[in-house]
Amino acid sequence: MWKLTSPLIILVLTAIFLFLAATNIQGGWLYFVDALLWSVVLLGIFMPLLQSRRIEIARQIKGTVYTHQPLTLTTFLKNKGRLPLNFMNLTEFQPRALRTTDPKTAPSEVLAQSFIQNLKREQSHPMTSEYRPHVAGLHVLNNARTGSFGALGLLGIYRNQPHTFAFVAQPTPPEVTLKVNSPELQQALKQAHQRHQQPEDISHFRDYAPGDSRRSIHWRNSARQQSLVVGETRQEPLQRAELWVNLHARQDRQTALRLMDQAIAVADLLHNQQLVLHCIAPNAELKFWQQYDLQAPERDIKDVKTWERLSQWLAYLEQDAPEGFEKITQEHQNLQVIVTDHIDPRWLENLPPQSAPVLCFCMTPPAFTLPPGWSTQRI
Repeated sequence: MWKLTSPLIILVLTAIFLFLAATNIQGGWLYFVDALLWSVVLLGIFMPLLQSRRIEIARQIKGTVYTHQPLTLTTFLKNKGRLPLNFMNLTEFQPRALRTTDPKTAPSEVLAQSFIQNLKREQSHPMTSEYRPHVAGLHVLNNARTGSFGALGLLGIYRNQPHTFAFVAQPTPPEVTLKVNSPELQQALKQAHQRHQQPEDISHFRDYAPGDSRRSIHWRNSARQQSLVVGETRQEPLQRAELWVNLHARQDRQTALRLMDQAIAVADLLHNQQLVLHCIAPNAELKFWQQYDLQAPERDIKDVKTWERLSQWLAYLEQDAPEGFEKITQEHQNLQVIVTDHIDPRWLENLPPQSAPVLCFCMTPPAFTLPPGWSTQRI
């Protein structure tokens, strides 16, 4: 994009007038003055073109990014040429969140602008801007716009400098927690917290000591030893659950967005219930993350106890996996929590008979009868 300045317009009109005047009166000295003016005009056009090719853009964000919290984005304009840059404009636009209704639409809102009067060789000009992401997940910045006017400042040439930069915003706990209204859901969460005194729950035995609870006495071993024996259980104050989020590329965009939001709400519910989570989602597509110069995230992580780690896993959930779950298995009789658009009957074939309940948050109710222990809640 070109921007003509008033001095350039005046110079061009003056050069045209002098050329016509020199032609009418055959004045050689006017031709010389006119040639000088045209030289200045050409320099005013050529220098911005040369400057715009010697620009490099880089971006930087420090610290972890959370939704609804301000972050500081630093955009660097670097002179990679031998000559200094003069009279430069730098414009940064707002990042584009992939978790939007239209992921192909790039926002045009200006985030920050800066003017650089002079930039020497290999020197960088930092421009800081503040942005508050309102949506979790991947945010992408593609082009920063630069304006070059050259040393004479007669003509402005604006160009989009291609430089893809991506960062991930982690979700904060939802303001409104998912309500446990369903009796089936309440019963399932209650069962997840119940502990059964099974032999594998006991780490070791010791002699009874005054002050020990009578409930801790292991009567079978006490009868064998002819003295009171106490069974020490493993210290696991938090019970476990498995969270499955069936998010993949074959779903339409609106469905995927609803599943992402529901996954955050369900994860917050389970975290508030003090459950240790095993978080599972379909494997990430490597090429999807490579285009943003990011490492593909791990979608299968165990022993998630803190919201910080859970938030990081939720932030990297994107609609990049080519396929959804082929099967769902159950480990150690844990509570199963599934977030999906529909229930695949093939999943039931891979689940052995169990006493642990299965909770399914789905958009489409199943058209077949679910086995005992399954309960569904409409998203």
